[in-house]
Amino acid sequence: MDLTNQPIIKFAYALDEVGILTITIMDGSDAVLGTMIVENAKYRSLMDALSTMAQERVTSFMPQTGYRVAYEVQSNTAEVTFS
Repeated sequence: MDLTNQPIIKFAYALDEVGILTITIMDGSDAVLGTMIVENAKYRSLMDALSTMAQERVTSFMPQTGYRVAYEVQSNTAEVTFS
């Protein structure tokens, strides 16, 4: 899945009855870039691990892009806009 040069990345979340979370990752025009399937119980740990790895890999001296996140609880969707 290539997320380079994407000014907007959208996420749609679907949780099934046995606790499997499917995350569909899309570009700004809703074209699907990829899908992630993970046990719901592991989702927060996975996101925390990615955040920890990002903090270790990217030092405060390296250039970083700003972002804004909008999460819609009712529709289980999120949108990240990079600036």
